[in-house]
Amino acid sequence: MKVICDTSGIPAEVLEFPENNIVDPDTVSRHLSTPGAEYTTVAVVHCETSSGVINPVEEIGRVVKRLAPDAIYFVDAMSSFGAVPLDVKGGRLDFLVSSANKCLQGVPGFAFVIASKVALAASKG
Repeated sequence: MKVICDTSGIPAEVLEFPENNIVDPDTVSRHLSTPGAEYTTVAVVHCETSSGVINPVEEIGRVVKRLAPDAIYFVDAMSSFGAVPLDVKGGRLDFLVSSANKCLQGVPGFAFVIASKVALAASKG
């Protein structure tokens, strides 16, 4: 995701965690609470493919919407959608992206996005 931002000229920061640890909601909270911090988007991977770590995306989403309510919350669920329960509404996700060829065992190359109506309407244009 960082490479895409860099290529597109979009400023981006990365919070790095050891690949066998979860993305810590408290660390995300401290980062979003930094004085002067303004974020338009927060993105996280639900399941880290190489380690199998499941990130607490619902809890992270609640942190994001409390501290950066106007930020888009984007979740990459490529390796988990259809196999690991995920509360899109309760987790305050704006966008979830996944693919049919992993847990859904569908056609390779078919991807989809689940979007909140509000976030989708705001992205028009």
